[in-house]
Amino acid sequence: MAEKSISIYLASPLGFTPYGNRYAREVVELTTQKGMIPLDPWSSIEGAELGRLIDEGAGTEDLERANEIVGAANLLLIDACDGILACLDGTSVDDGTAAEIGYGVGIGRVVVGYRTDLRASGDNAATLVNLQITHLITRSGGAIYSSPQAGLDHLMLRLSR
Repeated sequence: MAEKSISIYLASPLGFTPYGNRYAREVVELTTQKGMIPLDPWSSIEGAELGRLIDEGAGTEDLERANEIVGAANLLLIDACDGILACLDGTSVDDGTAAEIGYGVGIGRVVVGYRTDLRASGDNAATLVNLQITHLITRSGGAIYSSPQAGLDHLMLRLSR
């Protein structure tokens, strides 16, 4: 009997900058190396089209249509995934990443976060990030780690049962 392929949605704001995009590619590669299938919204055809429209100075109507298509495509990827790996770096968790975490937990996905950022970001000394994000991640059966590698290990262990 063949092992089930585990697909991981990669939630992050990393694709907004060239340097972030490079790091996002490393996370995609790491996910593949661990034998999992990365579902990366930053490499979607829909996202590339939105980027092209922005670069070309498209009008509001075209951007609204593209925004709707990208948002729907991202939710389809989350619907299709087995688990979510979320980048929690920044002075606060990216709002799009937070929404993806909430949606994923709401439909029963295990969510694991990683935070490589050294800055304090939590609501108090007992949490690394926003307490609601922490609660959702923990409630899903996930945890927050200091590296994507550790987060992927958690997901592999949890989802291969």
